[in-house]
Amino acid sequence: MFCLLLLMLLLLCVRGAFQTDPVLLFVCGRRGGNVTLPCQSELREITALSFERTSGNIPLCETEEGCSGRARKRGTCDVLITDLIFSDAGRYSALIYHRDDESELQRVMRTYHLQVHEERLAEAGRPLELEVLLAGADQVQHQDESGSERKQIWRRNTRIQKDGVEIRDERLIISSFTAADAGEYTVLEDDGEMLISVSVRASEETLKEAGNKITILHKVLGNYARAATDLVHWSLSYNFKSTNRKLPADGITED
Repeated sequence: MFCLLLLMLLLLCVRGAFQTDPVLLFVCGRRGGNVTLPCQSELREITALSFERTSGNIPLCETEEGCSGRARKRGTCDVLITDLIFSDAGRYSALIYHRDDESELQRVMRTYHLQVHEERLAEAGRPLELEVLLAGADQVQHQDESGSERKQIWRRNTRIQKDGVEIRDERLIISSFTAADAGEYTVLEDDGEMLISVSVRASEETLKEAGNKITILHKVLGNYARAATDLVHWSLSYNFKSTNRKLPADGITED
């Protein structure tokens, strides 16, 4: 409460210009890890720092002791977010209050776009659940491991565009994972900016199973090819014998 009152007081006291950094700084962090949003400022006499996103103000821990939140102030105005989760992805603003050379209170804004990445293994025949359908998610695209063109498999307010995929709560679920489902899953906002990326690799068992299926397929195709070759040879041989059969002078075939 004290910090909120102090911030309101600072807002009333600001007499200088409101400066906004025109650059949107993109920052990427790994799910479960930590990420720092740098203020990249050489401002002196920073008096307060406010950190927020569209959903509202985010309290910042000033010290390690008694800190229950995951957003912490580092240095003069950097912000550290710990134990990243998918819902941390999105846009943030940092309001920095400082005094200029004339001791007038100024306010500067820094804007960030945080992207969260994860890598995971998946097993064949098992469901693959991606908890990525956030409120700001507009579509999900998939690119297989060959690096082919990205394909849209989900878009908000439209039907699912991939067989074997279902939506449950905020999860995109592939009911039975196969090696073909491996690759990069990218979650985009409505403006096309990336929120989340998940790199999915098939487990060794899955790759082994896929390899066995390919081997069996090659054997089956090889058998078909040999059978087709034998049939062609037999047909040519039969036609050759038929055309070389001798007929009697009267044109009647001998018994």
